[in-house]
Amino acid sequence: DPNGTLSYIAEPVTGVWLFAIDSCLYATDSTRPITGGRIKPETQAWIIEKLKEAKQLGKQVIGMMHHGIIEHYNGQVQFFPEYVIKDHASIGKNLADNGLNVVFTGHYHANDVSKKDFGSSVLYDVETGSTVTAPSPYRLVDYDIAGKKFDIRTRTVQSIASRPADFASYAKTYLVDGLRILATGMLQGAFKLNATEAAQYAPLFADAFTAHYAGDEKPSVETQQ
Repeated sequence: DPNGTLSYIAEPVTGVWLFAIDSCLYATDSTRPITGGRIKPETQAWIIEKLKEAKQLGKQVIGMMHHGIIEHYNGQVQFFPEYVIKDHASIGKNLADNGLNVVFTGHYHANDVSKKDFGSSVLYDVETGSTVTAPSPYRLVDYDIAGKKFDIRTRTVQSIASRPADFASYAKTYLVDGLRILATGMLQGAFKLNATEAAQYAPLFADAFTAHYAGDEKPSVETQQ
């Protein structure tokens, strides 16, 4: 990208262009990392120009970026705006309309795939969780270039050197404990609940978020009761 970002395009195999899009913010604050993200207008114009070039050359295209480009649940932009790029709706439509229909993302540490139908095009945001957040997933993707099909599978880390036997349960407990603290703060702040009410509902929020991170969207029966 000639516009001062770390975006680039690579051709890992003949006929496929990989668009690595830099959505991080560096110049806004030099003293701390910025959680939110955006795509510079100049960079978006460069990407669209290259997407048109790829189409002319008969190249298939895949995208990857750190921040999400589609909401992965209703209200994500309202409560966690830093995890979806600024102006995501218009940017997503512009990229999809020009042929970028699959983008691999992360940042939120959840294992989830979202689809957005813009009418004129469709965009898939394939978000992969992090190995530092339970259930510590990673993706295996087979791309049938001729058939234009993706086979996406998820595997999880089952053990590490320091936790050879109980890593999965340790990781989940660590996540749930942290999410209960986060949920308590949100319930008292954004939802204006008192301490007693927040303590009552925080486990439900934590369990729902844990399910979302895992990608199954099914909170445990015990917590639901």
